[in-house]
Amino acid sequence: MFTTDKHKIQEHWLEEAYPRQNSITLNNGFYCFFDCSEKEEKLTKKTWVPANDFLLDHTDICEGLSTTYTAEDSNNNFFTCGECLASGDDGFIALSNKDTDELVWLIVLSGTNPFEKITFHNSNIHVQSSSGTVVIVPIDRPDNLSIAWT
Repeated sequence: MFTTDKHKIQEHWLEEAYPRQNSITLNNGFYCFFDCSEKEEKLTKKTWVPANDFLLDHTDICEGLSTTYTAEDSNNNFFTCGECLASGDDGFIALSNKDTDELVWLIVLSGTNPFEKITFHNSNIHVQSSSGTVVIVPIDRPDNLSIAWT
């Protein structure tokens, strides 16, 4: 049903064009925008938008990613993390398919600083930023992540 939205997500991934702050880009064709703050462990005010309904302009997009750490799991998943080049205060975490380079999801978080380490814990990943903030991401439901701010 959302085939064109799914293609748009992959096109944006290859072009390194995606929403800049507090967003999750999903390979199912949707962006999830949300609020998060150091007072909250969970994401709040989630809004889901089909990719073709969201028009990226130059003020909204990340200007590329700087990867600081990569990890693979036994399911052919390739995890990357680092910072958004548009702002050193924004960190990113991404999951892609190792064989196809297809994006599964991309998380951009404002105010966390760059992420620099990924560890595996059952069906979650724990990702630590340079400031010590830890984000726990369920691999199958990144929108249910939790944040331990430092």
